[in-house]
Amino acid sequence: MNRLTEKEIAQFYKIHFALLSYINRRRKIVAGYSDPEKYRDVSTEDLQKKIIPIRDYWVARPEEVGEFIKENPGNFSPAELELTRGWQFPLKDDFFVIKHLKDYTVFYQWEERGKVFGVLGLFDPLSDIIPEYALPLRVQTVLIPFNDKIVYDGVVSSYNIFLGPGYRQSLMADYKQAEAQYGIITSFDEAGKAVSEVSGSNADERLIKFYLSTQANRNMYWDEAWELARKNAKNRIVYEQELGKANARSIKKDLKANDIKGFHYAVYRNMVVAVGKSQKEVEEFCRKNLPDKINYLHYFKI
Repeated sequence: MNRLTEKEIAQFYKIHFALLSYINRRRKIVAGYSDPEKYRDVSTEDLQKKIIPIRDYWVARPEEVGEFIKENPGNFSPAELELTRGWQFPLKDDFFVIKHLKDYTVFYQWEERGKVFGVLGLFDPLSDIIPEYALPLRVQTVLIPFNDKIVYDGVVSSYNIFLGPGYRQSLMADYKQAEAQYGIITSFDEAGKAVSEVSGSNADERLIKFYLSTQANRNMYWDEAWELARKNAKNRIVYEQELGKANARSIKKDLKANDIKGFHYAVYRNMVVAVGKSQKEVEEFCRKNLPDKINYLHYFKI
């Protein structure tokens, strides 16, 4: 599901409205929004002129959330207050909405090659608010945790800008690299830090595969891929096998074009190093004659 459940929606807005009204009562940011019920049906004009200023005050001074939890003005249960703790670390930024998936919408924190987040909708899936044809779309919003998920605060503002082909290509390349490096982040830890899907050698493996996945990437990231390959033996194996796999595509194409079929092959980088009637035959030959390359080989059949 790419939005909160009905129960979660009720919880979210109950807490959210209470927090905004609490901050406004304390800090007197705008008039007329001291009652949580006042937030339920706001006009577009009031959203821009009154609700967003309160939201921005909270984002700029997140310690207000700690005070809210201590005072508990809405008599929330311990479990409900626990849901609010992560709101002490709101992430307000510009993002590119990249695509809608079954479980969430993908947001890319684009400046300085940021990270990729899987964000859920509230009442409605974000795909109902931001149509597919408009993607990628640059927006500004606030990301916050809720029940080990990431949601936005209910306000998303889009920029009316045109992305030329060159910019779009560069954006998507940066996004794909960030996703390869960090995975899609779908939760925050208790300190408000993004919890990555990947770390350590797994992150290296994903990056190597990304760097070598296309000819364009190999041209652009050749040095970066080799630097990771030199880091340790595991990375070197991934590097060599992925390089062989990439080069095997053109080898397969040439073999098929010449109607050469029915054989198994072993490839090292861009060279066919063994051919046989079965993979077992090819592997036995390589173990005997290429023992130092055995872990670096990519096998395929035509």
